[in-house]
Amino acid sequence: MRGAAWLRPYPSHLRRTTTARSTGVSSGTATGSRASTGWASTTSPSRPTIHTPTRPGRIRLRSPVICSGTSIPISATRSSEGTRSGCCHSIWTDTVVPGAATHKLLVSVPDLGDPNFDQAVIYVVDHGPDGALGLVVNQPGPTAIETHLPHLGIPVLEPQVFFNGGPVAPGAVLSLGRRTAGAELTGAVVMSGPVVLVDIEYLVDGNVEGVDGLRLYAGYSGWSPGQLDAEIDAGVWYVIDAGPDDVLCARPEDLWRSVLRRQGGTIGAVGLYPADPTQN
Repeated sequence: MRGAAWLRPYPSHLRRTTTARSTGVSSGTATGSRASTGWASTTSPSRPTIHTPTRPGRIRLRSPVICSGTSIPISATRSSEGTRSGCCHSIWTDTVVPGAATHKLLVSVPDLGDPNFDQAVIYVVDHGPDGALGLVVNQPGPTAIETHLPHLGIPVLEPQVFFNGGPVAPGAVLSLGRRTAGAELTGAVVMSGPVVLVDIEYLVDGNVEGVDGLRLYAGYSGWSPGQLDAEIDAGVWYVIDAGPDDVLCARPEDLWRSVLRRQGGTIGAVGLYPADPTQN
């Protein structure tokens, strides 16, 4: 992470630079184009320096949001008659309601066509008219957290590595934590159940209270206004309620299958899809 800009979630975590700068985010393997943004860190590369705490309540995104989503053309998930084809269907039935995915899981369908989200489970931090932001919660990365942040003061949940939160701004670091039951929170915002969004500056300075375990994510997943709604409507994602242990689960490599299997029926059967279809 050294040498990369540190970013944190909007509003207190991202600043508008005086000169708009493109992140130029792209995937080395995915097809399709990625949108860029002028949102960037105003801090030094070594660590965040933000002086305003995260405000309580729901995090709101403003336009322009950092836009990525999937690179799969949503038309590819529909048949010529305009209906969902194959296993590419969501549990949504009619109209997709903006904001309805907030604090839920986006579970990718098999054969999505975007390596960034292959068998991915995304926890949606915020979804509304201005766009959406989420974190992939089942893709541990290769970099040990203690290599860059050895003294956090709060236990890092196993595996103690930076997770791949998404293809947008890989130099960005965000953190989700597990709230201590009955404890007052400092430096964190409640998301859903025991899950909280941790303020990175408070964490680095040792000022987070009421959190007894956390994970750190490098990069994140973002969608422009209406983009996630269109992907859901096209059947790119299953939208599923997050269980209390899903987001910070002990075995993230099994999360995609376990979440699908517990749905039962046709969706549950999708959870039997092999990890590597070429070996089936």
